[in-house]
Order: sequence, then C-alpha cells, then structure tokens
Amino acid sequence: MIGEWEFESDYRPIPTAEGDLVRHIDQTRGYPMNRVWSIVEPGDNNLYAIPGYHLVNLVGYVVTETPWHDEELEAEWFISQTEEE
Repeated sequence: MIGEWEFESDYRPIPTAEGDLVRHIDQTRGYPMNRVWSIVEPGDNNLYAIPGYHLVNLVGYVVTETPWHDEELEAEWFISQTEEE
C-alpha cells in the first residue's frame, strides 16, 4: 500500500476539464487501461485507488499520467481523520 502523497507524485492524476480528479467511467474512454484506477470505499470511511476497472464499492475513476504495472498495488486516496488519530 502506498500513501496518497506518494500516489500523487508517482502516478500524477489528470484532472477533467472541470478540474475534478474523480470521474465517471465515460470520462475514461480513450485512455489505456493501465492508466485507469478505481476509487473504492470498502466500508471503513476511507477511499483507496486500485488499478483498473472495478465495480464493487466504486466511487469513481482516476486517470493518471504514469501507467501502473502491478495489478495488486493499492494506494490511499483519502484516509479519514478519525482513522489517523
């Protein structure tokens, strides 16, 4: 698992034209699959980025400048403050 700052610096999420990082599946068309991440919320009030297209616990998708090469990689997208304390 990598932290959210490491994810941002290593993979560089691409914002939509509106400036949003999380997007609908329709906004991932035209990008290679290895640059698409699913943002999921597994029930612990935290959000994680996982490589590729997933549907379970899905919040949305992120497209990155840098492709992923490990399907098992997980990244923190947002960790609740109550979890960190």
